[in-house]
Amino acid sequence: MYTIRGCPQGSVMGPLIFSIYINDLPLVIKHCLSIIFADDTQLCIAGSPNKLHELKQKLTTDLKNIIDWMDRNGMKLNLEKTQLIVLGNAQNLTKIGEVTLEIHDIRIKSTETLKSLGLTIDSKLTWYDHINKVSRSYHLMARSLYPLRHLMYPETFLKIINACLLPKLRYMACVWGTASKKILKILENKLRSTARIVLNIGKYEKIKFEIYDKLKWFFPCEQYLYQCLCLVFQILKGISADYFIGLLNYTRDIHMHGTRVNDKNILYVPNVHRNNFGKRSLIYKACLEYNKLPTKLTESQSLQCFKDALSAHIIEQGKINCKKA
Repeated sequence: MYTIRGCPQGSVMGPLIFSIYINDLPLVIKHCLSIIFADDTQLCIAGSPNKLHELKQKLTTDLKNIIDWMDRNGMKLNLEKTQLIVLGNAQNLTKIGEVTLEIHDIRIKSTETLKSLGLTIDSKLTWYDHINKVSRSYHLMARSLYPLRHLMYPETFLKIINACLLPKLRYMACVWGTASKKILKILENKLRSTARIVLNIGKYEKIKFEIYDKLKWFFPCEQYLYQCLCLVFQILKGISADYFIGLLNYTRDIHMHGTRVNDKNILYVPNVHRNNFGKRSLIYKACLEYNKLPTKLTESQSLQCFKDALSAHIIEQGKINCKKA
């Protein structure tokens, strides 16, 4: 079929051409935060449960603006594939119940989970569904790789594990790493099993110290910490995405009274709601952990130097904690 619009699918320039074509889409979105990744556009809006009706009106208005924009530009929104999810704590979600939007005679109902760029988001942000999915994917690939250990040198087998398996535990760890210890234990057990295979250690022997000392691996909670601290460093150095500019501040920029002997590089930790969501937020949890780092580490000249030093620091702290235990 001949058309005067569009771009070749699978071409090198296709993603760039399409991105330019929809570059003005955020201009018609008046109330929501828009996140665009190729042809996947997400709208985010926040507010208290007692303002639900107002939030629904704003979201509906923006969706209608998007549909009008697409009509003018020869595109069509697939409302049947459009999904809605409400995020919050269990108490508020129970109070709100199912949320429904009606647009052009099509009803969009809120769902319990939503997939975004390989990340499965659940309404209560427990990350249980995502971690279970990662665990299954990890297990299937591990089963196909483990027989190779008898066919190659241990060093080669370790490189394959590092290249094929561990990235599954790293992807988006700075997001799902806020899950509870009980849920993170699912992935930790997978990591321990892999380490026993690689190091040829029995099922009931201790393995944690060897994971730090010989394999230089992070556990899920440490992978979360590593990625968050790297993001903090990028924000402070001005090399992060524009969205994060101004998110973090030093204590000296907030008030003049000293809180520590050397507080010139101490991050300001704001007061947050005393619940799990507030304590796990980037501006609280990551700032607290960043302030605990040695000054020499935080004064690294480049991101790569910071990553190398931070990795060594986390590994060393893990080994020390193992010895204490």
